[in-house]
Amino acid sequence: MTTIVFDSYALVKRLKEAGFTEQQAETLIDAAKDALVQLATREDLENLKKDLNRDLTIRFGIMLAAAVGILTAILKTPLG
Repeated sequence: MTTIVFDSYALVKRLKEAGFTEQQAETLIDAAKDALVQLATREDLENLKKDLNRDLTIRFGIMLAAAVGILTAILKTPLG
């Protein structure tokens, strides 16, 4: 898993210089940290892609088997 590192003290200092109070700056940094924790990495997306491909392949296989079964039953049914 990828780790994102940033200097929160430096960011608080910059925000204070821009006119934020210390409490506002710290709250903003805490919110940013929480948001960064929830970011998906490239590895997360690749794993999701593999899972979706596997699931779709399985579902397609089941649908194909069901269709073949239905067609076989229809063709074996005597007419008239």
